[in-house]
Amino acid sequence: MKGIHTADWHLGKVVHGHSFLPEQREQIQGMTRLIREESIDFVIISGDLYDRAIPPVEAILLWESILEEWVEELGIQVFVIAGNHDSAVRLSFGNRFLEKQRVNILGDFSRFFHPLEVVHDKERIQVYFLPYLDTAFLREVLAVPAERSREVLLRLAVARIQEEWDPKAFHLLLAHEFLLGGSVSDSERPLSVGGSQAIPYQVFEDFDYVALGHLHRAQRIGKDHIRYAGALYPYSFSEAGRVPSVEILYFNEDGSFERERMEIKPERTLRVVEGRLDEVLALPPSDDYLCVRIENREVILDLMGKLRERFPNTLRVERAQIGETKSESTDSLAREAETPFELFASFFSEMTGEEMLASQTAYLQALLERREGEDEA
Repeated sequence: MKGIHTADWHLGKVVHGHSFLPEQREQIQGMTRLIREESIDFVIISGDLYDRAIPPVEAILLWESILEEWVEELGIQVFVIAGNHDSAVRLSFGNRFLEKQRVNILGDFSRFFHPLEVVHDKERIQVYFLPYLDTAFLREVLAVPAERSREVLLRLAVARIQEEWDPKAFHLLLAHEFLLGGSVSDSERPLSVGGSQAIPYQVFEDFDYVALGHLHRAQRIGKDHIRYAGALYPYSFSEAGRVPSVEILYFNEDGSFERERMEIKPERTLRVVEGRLDEVLALPPSDDYLCVRIENREVILDLMGKLRERFPNTLRVERAQIGETKSESTDSLAREAETPFELFASFFSEMTGEEMLASQTAYLQALLERREGEDEA
């Protein structure tokens, strides 16, 4: 029996005004070829199927066509959980009907305490679904309203299911969480203020394989069986050079389990190019999506136009100014920081010319957490 672990598709993603639906379609076609070549039995998508709660129509139609090919033509089983970008209710619409087609899409906690059982020859797999749930909602589900720690809440939930799980079965967990020690990138939306709700990997270490979503770099956390598959495509220039991949899961006849990472290299990717304008324009033409860092300090008229004559997919230009670096981009230089913590830290640095001290960082985080608690109440 074989499976694929993937995550963070972000269908409908737009970066600097460019829609990445064509690239996403190409990446999924590469995954479909892999399903055929490896005779895959099931696919796991660990959250953030869409890039926003109300996705564009084109993204929904792409997902519909994928399901039709995978389920009706290839006959595979599909497991999906909601991530923090998804609308849990919208994503899991029609789940009861889809379950009859061996498609399980979960946006709630119902399959965490009552796992799905997959039987193949002598192999029994108990599949547990942990979609992204707000901490306040976790308190409500677990009936512990006074507990504020996400780690404690999830430890309670895991302990509850371990009381009833079959010790002879293989325990597979789908989760969309931020685990401590993970390598992050600019395109991930923080799950909480200042990352205060990140949890240690030990919360999930008793599962036989943990299929994680949220962080966009493929990586293991703590132990070899606790893994982020990585995003379908590089979605920010902090991910430049990253080659998307999936985890292939092998369930052998003798009861052993193995995994292997397989890359799905895109035709075009995100790259960062640096140098003086004449040096950059001397580089070979490319259709990659570029962030160009120009070292010239003099004024250059129509800089973006000059670059796009040779590199038509230039998305961002950064200019070195006297004493500072400023950016020009097709999205009107929108700030990439999203959380109050990041915004204040950036403001502090710009006003003082210094980074916040550890004590100041701790105070700000505590203050914002207190405000977050007041909003939830």
